[in-house]
Amino acid sequence: MWNQKHDLESAQTPLYPMMSESPELRWSFIRKVYSIISIQLLVTIAVAATVVKVHSISVFFTTTTAGFALYILLILTPLIGTVLLGFYLSIISGSLICFLVFVCVQLCVLCITITRSTL
Repeated sequence: MWNQKHDLESAQTPLYPMMSESPELRWSFIRKVYSIISIQLLVTIAVAATVVKVHSISVFFTTTTAGFALYILLILTPLIGTVLLGFYLSIISGSLICFLVFVCVQLCVLCITITRSTL
């Protein structure tokens, strides 16, 4: 039983009969998704560590009025951007760039929120 070389993903018998793409294409997609998730996690860790370790950043966001205004702006920017992206999705060709900006702004908001709650 253990010596059999039967790979479910090799598609010798179709796993999904209506699927017409090759297994190499599926594995390429899986690698791309995992690499995007890994890079996003590493960037999140780096930014969070920077915001927590650099004391002047946390003091700026927790004690100054400009820091609080920037915090509110960072919260509202992705929401407004998501609405605009929904309206102009057929026009905007750089949706990946818009998604990247959305993720970065959300990351900053998360880090600032954590910093505000720890002080």
